[in-house]
This record gives sequence, structure tokens and C-alpha cells, in this order.
Amino acid sequence: MIGGLHPLIGKWYENVVTQDVMQVIDIDHENGVVDVQHFDGTIEGLGMDEWYSLDLELAEPPEDIEGAFDTMQELEGE
Repeated sequence: MIGGLHPLIGKWYENVVTQDVMQVIDIDHENGVVDVQHFDGTIEGLGMDEWYSLDLELAEPPEDIEGAFDTMQELEGE
């Protein structure tokens, strides 16, 4: 469903084309940016136009959700 899903903090989405799973971690309405964390731990800021151009579906959280958050803890020095 291209352009049909609004970003919601804490929700997981799957890119139908790439099968990439990501979670929305922040929405900056003032600057028009959706911050997402991919399952591999990568954080990316997407412009609203880019977000709505993606073919996304709501997704269940990955079974091995620890993988993404372990990477974030390493980056934060914990």
C-alpha cells in the first residue's frame, strides 16, 4: 500500500519491496522527518515525502528483537 500508512512511534513496518523491517522511533513534524530503526540497528531519518513513497505494511516486531537494540547499546557505550 504505497503512501497509505501514517508513521506511528513504536510501530513496526515492513517495506514490501525490500522486505526490510523497521520501527518508527521518532517523528519530527516541524522538520518533516520520520526517524526509523532498522532491525540491524541502523537509524535513518526519512523525509515525509520519502516515507509516503514507500510500499509499507504494518508488521509484527521481529522474534529476535534483541539484535537491533544490542547494536544501539554498543553505540551508546553501555
